[in-house]
Amino acid sequence: SHDQETASRFVIPTDTFVSTLGLEGEFNKSAWTVKASAQRSRRSRWECWGFCDDPNSPTADRTALRDARDYVRYEATVSKDFFLPLNQKVLATVTGYGGGDLDRFSQYRFDFFSNRLRGFAGSGIRYNNGVKATAQYAFNIGSVIRFNATLDHARVTDRLAPGDDGDERFTGFGLSGQTIMGPNLLIQVDWGVAIGSSVAEYRGDQEIFVTLLRLFR
Repeated sequence: SHDQETASRFVIPTDTFVSTLGLEGEFNKSAWTVKASAQRSRRSRWECWGFCDDPNSPTADRTALRDARDYVRYEATVSKDFFLPLNQKVLATVTGYGGGDLDRFSQYRFDFFSNRLRGFAGSGIRYNNGVKATAQYAFNIGSVIRFNATLDHARVTDRLAPGDDGDERFTGFGLSGQTIMGPNLLIQVDWGVAIGSSVAEYRGDQEIFVTLLRLFR
C-alpha cells in the first residue's frame, strides 16, 4: 500500500494468486546427496505497476508484463558428509540457482529459513542466478549439546540491477549452539556475520536468532 514516501503516481503491484507446478528429485548414497528441483509458476493476473505513465519504465512494457506473468525457477544441490571421530562431522554443500522471467517478486533472496547465507538474512539481496557453497563443522556432546560453525560463500547475479555490472560476491560466517536447559525445554542460539561483500554497505552486518522450544506432554 501507499505510505507517506510513495509518489502519488506510483501504482502498487496487483494482488494475485500464484499457481505452481513443480518437480523434485533426490538421490543418496555413501554420504553423498544430490537434489534437483524445477518449478513453473503462473500469476492469476498481472498488471502494470510502478510508474506506468513512464514509457521507459520496464514495468510499463506490455510484452515484459506478459512474460512476467509466468516464470520458472530451478536449482540443484550436491552435498557430502564427512564423519569424524568423537561425534564430529563436516558437511560440504554446493547449490546452483537459475530461472527464467524472474522479476523482483519472484527472484531468489537470502533469508534465515530456506536460503541461508550467514550475516545476510535481512539484507534484501535478490538475484536471478548464482552459486552458493557452504562448509559446516558440527559436533555433539551426547544428546545434550550441539555446536555448529559454518562458512558460506555466494556468487550471484541480479539481472534487474541498474547497469547489471555482473556477479556480486558475499561471504558469511556463523556459529550456533543448541542445548537442553531443563525438563522439556530446549534453547538454540544462532549468530551470523557478513565477513565479505562486494557491496560495501553489507560488510560487518550481524544477525542473531534465539529460539526456545517447550515440549508439552
